[in-house]
Amino acid sequence: MKSENYLAGQIAALTTSAGYLEIFMYLGFAALGLGIILLLLSKPLQKLMHLEEFDDDHVAKQMNE
Repeated sequence: MKSENYLAGQIAALTTSAGYLEIFMYLGFAALGLGIILLLLSKPLQKLMHLEEFDDDHVAKQMNE
């Protein structure tokens, strides 16, 4: 809870010196950047989860046992 209040205070301080448009532009760019990072990391994360072991044939074999 403390960090959220700190972040809200920092955003409020920035809106007094900069306009709302500039603040939301920075927040939008940050969200866009994080989204691109997650897209780039999605394939390596899937490989780390070993999802290739659980294909449809594997599930079907387990259900028939």
